Amino acid sequence: MNPAFGAYRSVGGITKKGGLYKNDYPKEIQEGVKASMSVLHTGGILLIASSLLEIFQIFPQNLVVYVSWGLCMVLVVAYAIHFKRRFGKYPEVMPCA
Repeated sequence: MNPAFGAYRSVGGITKKGGLYKNDYPKEIQEGVKASMSVLHTGGILLIASSLLEIFQIFPQNLVVYVSWGLCMVLVVAYAIHFKRRFGKYPEVMPCA
């Protein structure tokens, strides 16, 4: 199931289609937000890679799980920092700030 979900996320990031891209951000930053969100979809590639490593048992399963979770957390934190720096001046974009 994980490789299929990873492929879905990767295709969504490449085509820039899906529920994540339907938002009500201001029109002047709409394209920038979509480009930033597509970077978040690279987690799909990470999910595919970690799933294949786990299926073929190339590395110990615990190592693959911990490394993939760690990389996903780094990706999410880096995305949040980038998004805050780039779009933080728009209060309607940052509801929790």
